Amino acid sequence: MNCPYFMVGVAETVPRPDIRISVISSNLSSAFCKITVNCSIQDDWMLSVCDEDGCRISQKSLSSVNITISAENRTVVCSASNEVSTSNVSKDMDAMCQYNVDIVSSLFIDLLLI
Repeated sequence: MNCPYFMVGVAETVPRPDIRISVISSNLSSAFCKITVNCSIQDDWMLSVCDEDGCRISQKSLSSVNITISAENRTVVCSASNEVSTSNVSKDMDAMCQYNVDIVSSLFIDLLLI
């Protein structure tokens, strides 16, 4: 007698991704901003380079979670999903690039005053 058997897997809800952004270069007067984006969930991660035209995958881990990084309307979105759920986090590119320009400008002024 043949007895069928089934394998059952249980997936958990995807936690909120952690997104870390570093500015590579920016020029706010020409609306140019190029950043690296690291999106991670526990031990899984993806690294992309993004600008106003979109994101390109640079590196990623072998992952049990599907991770994507995209840029649209100058907002970077890190999305993670599995069979059970999807979780997203987003950051404004302009705010990140403006912050970087302010720091560099402040450092430059400090150096001029020395």
